[in-house]
Amino acid sequence: MNAAKMAAMRGGKGWWPWAVAGAGLAGLVLLLVVTAVPLGGKDGLQTSADTGQVTGLLIAAGTAAAMLAGWALRTSRATRAVAATGAVTQAKDVLAEVVAEQWQHEARLRSLDDPDPIPVRWRTPEQPPTAATALMDHPANIEPAGVSAAGGVWWTASSADIGALADRFRRTRRRRLVILGGPGTGKTTLAMQLLLHLLATRAPEEPVPVLLPVAGWDTEEHPRLHDWLSNRLARDHPALRSADLGIDAVRAMTARGHILAVLDGLDELPPPAQSKVIIALNRSLGGDDQLILTSRTTEFTTAVTAAGNVITSAAVLEPRPLDPAAAAEYLTRCLPPHPGSVWQDILAALRITLPPDQALPGSAASGPVAALADVAATPLGLWLLRTVYIAPGANLSELADSVRFPDSAALRAHLFDHLIGALIATREPSKNSADPFRPRRRHDPAQVQRWLGYLAHHLSGRFATADGGPGVRDFAWWRLAATTLTSVRIRLTAGIAVGLTVGFTIWLTGVLTNGLKDRFAIGLKDGFAFGLTDGFAVAAAYQASYGLTVGLTVGFAVILRASYWPQDAPGFVHLRLRGRVMLFARIIPRKGVATALVVWPAFGLTVGLTVGRHHAWPAYLIATFWLAQRRRLPLRLMVFLDDAHRLGLLRAVGPIYQFRHAELQDHLTATYQPPA
Repeated sequence: MNAAKMAAMRGGKGWWPWAVAGAGLAGLVLLLVVTAVPLGGKDGLQTSADTGQVTGLLIAAGTAAAMLAGWALRTSRATRAVAATGAVTQAKDVLAEVVAEQWQHEARLRSLDDPDPIPVRWRTPEQPPTAATALMDHPANIEPAGVSAAGGVWWTASSADIGALADRFRRTRRRRLVILGGPGTGKTTLAMQLLLHLLATRAPEEPVPVLLPVAGWDTEEHPRLHDWLSNRLARDHPALRSADLGIDAVRAMTARGHILAVLDGLDELPPPAQSKVIIALNRSLGGDDQLILTSRTTEFTTAVTAAGNVITSAAVLEPRPLDPAAAAEYLTRCLPPHPGSVWQDILAALRITLPPDQALPGSAASGPVAALADVAATPLGLWLLRTVYIAPGANLSELADSVRFPDSAALRAHLFDHLIGALIATREPSKNSADPFRPRRRHDPAQVQRWLGYLAHHLSGRFATADGGPGVRDFAWWRLAATTLTSVRIRLTAGIAVGLTVGFTIWLTGVLTNGLKDRFAIGLKDGFAFGLTDGFAVAAAYQASYGLTVGLTVGFAVILRASYWPQDAPGFVHLRLRGRVMLFARIIPRKGVATALVVWPAFGLTVGLTVGRHHAWPAYLIATFWLAQRRRLPLRLMVFLDDAHRLGLLRAVGPIYQFRHAELQDHLTATYQPPA
């Protein structure tokens, strides 16, 4: 990897942060020196304070000028990079490496190739192209002349031979594919396998496949697919925002057909939004735009019917159920060479069980064997059996209990109930940073079940739509406060926190300038009373823009006014923005260094970070603290989500977390019981 690409992968930090840090350190040293030298002379303290004020002002002005110059430099460099011939190629290479690393990691967590992928068979739908519920476009729009057989398109594929499917995909006219199926049939897994193979065999001129949840696309806000892709790529991949590349390179990639959008989970949108996505896709896709889309079959059929059209030039694949014999063969390869008599009996029963579509009337299997064969007919069910019952110490004998498991639904629910405990038991924690596939700490299974149950309940219940939609599947940390706490609670908590901090700052400043004896009682009374008033004013202005800038500016203005204000003339500074009072700052008596060091950072940063649109992180902290006190979620939520991802319970798409299987989320939602 060349140096430019490495810089982009690191987010484009390069030399600029080191230069800023060096300049800042030099400024601090200079301030300390010019402040300390006069202390030995006549009126040393006052001279030192005055000198420190002037020097600090010059350093602050110089720092601001340097930051503006750096911003202009980086902006101009980004513009020049986009204008250069190789900028888009470099951005593609960076994105391809980031995406490949992300999904290779996910594939290992899912054990996709251990020992081999589950051999799911796929084929195009068996229906005439003139049917009212046709799912696929005209054959001539999908494959070039001479490839279509007997005037139609007929594909067969296997998840165990992804290379052959990728070759067939590349031979289509516009490389567009829709992957359909029922719950747990391996739609997302097939899309991920295709993505990884296309990345591994990608020619320089080919687009970069990027997998995104289609539920995140709001077609009202972004009518064109390319605009939404640009925003998501820039947000999810900081490497693309580097000085060497910039947002213009991202826009150029999407606009010129250099991104293969792999859109997962159309069925996770409410029905009206599903048809809008079909319409928006057909309006957005040009001749060079490629696409892979996954959806449950029923929802996709409803969506294309409502939209009045299918996805233009897209082939369609549907899965076939796994034969019991194929499931037995896969489980055999996952087990030790000598698995024991119970497993041997189970596998033997599966091998002689006929698939439902081949069984003679009245001869279909019944009881536990039928339930087991039905569960093992999907990749999800096969994975659940493998995870829960191949673990050491698993009680295999209960699988033959016809009273406990009269049908596949009861067996599947049992497997979901024991999935979390099985994963925790088999994946020992590790502090080794070179081992990314094991959790960092040991967890109590019951506690994890409760926390994930609340998260599933929160996503599915709070966002469920009136027309029966499933809500959302994505968890974004910055939405937690808005969806779990009322606006009044957030503002009140923020106001109290700001008020107490500002009050303490005023009191401490008075102590440093006038002495503890004179200012202790007055500071407690005036400082905290004024601080609480100020804090509630901040809470009332919680939605105002540019809070950090306002806070720091007002703090700095207070310092300047305080430096030249008569020592016995206290007063107030009022700042009005958009017609309402936002901040109040008491003018403090004229003293130099202590005031500058305490008031500006404490007052400015505290107010600035809680006023305006920078409040997502403080609001998140408030929400997690409140939810942890109610035993809904852990206090260190992001650390827990990372471990749940390492355990294979969640998957990460950029900063978004999702349950690895929608069926697991639905099961946890249905069985969630709030803590007493």
